[in-house]
Amino acid sequence: MLAAGIQELRRELGESASAPIGCFCLSAAPIAAQQSAPEISDLLTRINALLAQGGKVLLFRERELYNMTALVNRYTKAPLRFIAGLSLLIRAFDDPYFNLEGRLLEALERLLAQNVRIYAYPMTAADLQQAIKVFSAIDLEWSETDGCVSAEQLRFRPPLAHLYAYLLASNFLVPMRVPRQSPNRTHARDNADHSLPTRGEQLGFGEVRGA
Repeated sequence: MLAAGIQELRRELGESASAPIGCFCLSAAPIAAQQSAPEISDLLTRINALLAQGGKVLLFRERELYNMTALVNRYTKAPLRFIAGLSLLIRAFDDPYFNLEGRLLEALERLLAQNVRIYAYPMTAADLQQAIKVFSAIDLEWSETDGCVSAEQLRFRPPLAHLYAYLLASNFLVPMRVPRQSPNRTHARDNADHSLPTRGEQLGFGEVRGA
């Protein structure tokens, strides 16, 4: 998933650009408000598993992606890209954002500031159905191709559908394509962790996994 996102970023910016830095992003917050926060031992196990894959790991106290954007933007102005599975994307639209006066619109404004985009990683229809039924109250439909669902195949009901269409049309949300023959195809059910780009002097890039 992270490797696919790095390839996408290279296609977007060109091979002559600086090499992207890819990082896994892990939240120490519970996925849902009614759940308890993960134990330190569980976090360490997940961190070690991600490090074993050869990537860097950033650990965040909050679970919202816009907080991650704010932190990374303190240290670099390079392009920042999140890779997110569709279930995480749907959860972001489903969140009421009671802590923000502008709710969803303010969350998107904070997230997509300063050269930030989201690469939406496809999922199998079966995995997507299983993943969202535990949290989503959104009236949602989708079509599928060869058993997989991509970001442009999601269909929200208005008025949310208009906002989603705008994000796609403006390339704030970029649907990713994964070859059918890929043996290492990773879907967002894998692990309940995020990954995101670090930037520094190089191009920033990030993956969000396991919504």
